[in-house]
Amino acid sequence: MGFTTSFGPNAAGGERRPCPFCAESILVGAKKCRYCQSMLVDGQGRPVVVGPGGQVPPSDASPGGPAPSSTTGADQGGPSLMSGLLANLVCPGLGSWRMGHRMRGILIGAGMILAVLLYAQTAVPIYQKMLTQVLRGRKAVLTAEQQAELDDIIWHKVAVGLFVYSFVDVWLLYRPPPRKPS
Repeated sequence: MGFTTSFGPNAAGGERRPCPFCAESILVGAKKCRYCQSMLVDGQGRPVVVGPGGQVPPSDASPGGPAPSSTTGADQGGPSLMSGLLANLVCPGLGSWRMGHRMRGILIGAGMILAVLLYAQTAVPIYQKMLTQVLRGRKAVLTAEQQAELDDIIWHKVAVGLFVYSFVDVWLLYRPPPRKPS
């Protein structure tokens, strides 16, 4: 038993057609492609028209209502720069993920988690000694030796570097929408 890609009324599950974005076989009445997750109808239920090069042209004012006043990231062909940068505040690497570079986003996020865990593994015993002093009623003071140990841990510098790089990476990956000819 295999998957058949037939188009027309004899297709299994109903009549099918190719998705205008990814060319996979989808149902004729589908509102969203199950493969590429592209919306096939706009907010008013009208079919999305794909122009040359796979670009979605801006919708013109129609008799049914006014054209949308602002364009979203989906209308521009990808997420906006601001949404990628804000996603990085939530989780470093998420901005690269949103820009379509999934593996880069995973690597940045995993590197950040690893750096924080390695820093915690080396720094926690030092802070634990300070906490023990506080619980015994003594004044918590970092000795010069403890401060030197904390300064020698490189993992917090790696984590900060990855955090900053995640924003630079989003900026490098961002492609502004093409300008309309005047």
